[in-house]
Amino acid sequence: SDPPGSDVYFDDKIVGKSPASFDFMWYAKHNIRLEKEGFKILEVKELIRAPFFMWIPIDLVSETLPISLKDIRKFSYKLLPKEIQKTQN
Repeated sequence: SDPPGSDVYFDDKIVGKSPASFDFMWYAKHNIRLEKEGFKILEVKELIRAPFFMWIPIDLVSETLPISLKDIRKFSYKLLPKEIQKTQN
């Protein structure tokens, strides 16, 4: 995230500070939330689709390969600063 060091939540569970790296179980639409002091909370729904090597029937072939295929996704988000409210005297 920009700025780095934001708290990252994936489906309402904290997964670390940005830049965060973690494993997930399901390909689907996921809720991602970033929070950092002095910045507006950013909430997005991110659709993560299965890679081609996990499509039926390709997955049958990819499972028999002598190499391990990995699916790595990178997402980038920019947080906006909170507006400072001016007090009137």
